[in-house]
Amino acid sequence: MPLLEGKITLKGSGQFEGSVSSGSVVTIDASGLGGGEGIRPMELFLISVAACSGVSMIVTLKKKRLQITDFVINVKGEKSVTPPTVFSGIAMEYVIKGKNIPEKAVQHAVKLTKRNCSVLAMLKPSVQIIMSHKIIEE
Repeated sequence: MPLLEGKITLKGSGQFEGSVSSGSVVTIDASGLGGGEGIRPMELFLISVAACSGVSMIVTLKKKRLQITDFVINVKGEKSVTPPTVFSGIAMEYVIKGKNIPEKAVQHAVKLTKRNCSVLAMLKPSVQIIMSHKIIEE
């Protein structure tokens, strides 16, 4: 069974440094400890969901040999009002720019992403996930 490892280290009073075994490092805001800099943990989680789904989308679209010149994911997360303020809903809009991008190819990529993205799978069924897309023809 594959094992992922990471480490969080307090840096000063306002931020953590997160590192993973692959060598990547991220600064995480620990503002609850006195005002920090960096990305907040829930923001990091939100863009992690988008990034995972984005990898799945791009892999699927590249297999179809499409001419994609730009790819953006706009992501919004709705949090519950009462603690713990977990995500109750996440909406992602995939904006795909390129030449001759078929609607059916993008729909198929979204369908496969819903099924294959491991971060999305961890959120089911407790978080409502809305996925939409827009194709911009060049």
